[in-house]
Amino acid sequence: MKVKQAMTQQFITVDKDEKLRKVNEAFQRYHSEFVLVVSRQGELEGIVTYHELFQKILPSYDEVMQDQSVRLGMERMEEKIEKLVNEPVSSVMVKNVATVSPDMPIVEAGALMQAKKISQMVVVEHGKVVGVLRFRDIMWGFLLKSKEYV
Repeated sequence: MKVKQAMTQQFITVDKDEKLRKVNEAFQRYHSEFVLVVSRQGELEGIVTYHELFQKILPSYDEVMQDQSVRLGMERMEEKIEKLVNEPVSSVMVKNVATVSPDMPIVEAGALMQAKKISQMVVVEHGKVVGVLRFRDIMWGFLLKSKEYV
């Protein structure tokens, strides 16, 4: 089975100059955990996940241990959030994004995802984003394929 047989072609994209407010709205509206940063030509420039946003908003473990007031400082978090949503997407996006080809064997793509400890990979063909492969896509692909043999 190839990546193109399991990938989803439904994904959310934003421009790197958009404000992070738009990313937050997309996360809420579409219940997505990531958005792709794509140029007007359809080329992948980066990805923004909940993880990147949490890192910018939440205090680190060391900050909490050094300053006990951080635990109760909801105002601090609200200030961070208000500042963050007005920053450009480029300020938090991950630029070095793991990608796969639509013709890569799905087992190889899944093994690569495990090795990199990521839950999705962007599918790129001829320099353009054509889909996203997630762990759940791989599992559904295997489940549907196994039904053919039952």
